[in-house]
Amino acid sequence: MLAVSCVPEASQIPVVMGSAEFSGVILVVEDPFIRKYVCRILGRVHDEAIEAEPRNVASILESSDLKVRLIVTNEPQLFVGRLEEIPLVYTSAFPDLALAARFRWCQILRKPFLPQDLLRAVNALAPAKSM
Repeated sequence: MLAVSCVPEASQIPVVMGSAEFSGVILVVEDPFIRKYVCRILGRVHDEAIEAEPRNVASILESSDLKVRLIVTNEPQLFVGRLEEIPLVYTSAFPDLALAARFRWCQILRKPFLPQDLLRAVNALAPAKSM
């Protein structure tokens, strides 16, 4: 697993089960099977992880009713226009390192990954709410 930017490698970060107050949802834009897997894992620790189809991303991000605090995706190119705004966990077996390096806050999570690897990567960028 490789970290990009100033964020430590995800495998070096402890799994935190509630460390700081952050508001907003985690948006999961992935293949359907992976979306369900990721949402199930994040649902145990984080308040809200929602699934999204790539075609719905723009309307979700523009919604005034929904604040996105983190994105988990295998399609980071969809979010290039938000390089400075929203942290991103980039899931891929063969990530594009040059693309990942363009994001201010990005963790690369190589597929296949274990639940604790996902939690480490997410908590590095958006720690779980206090329990």
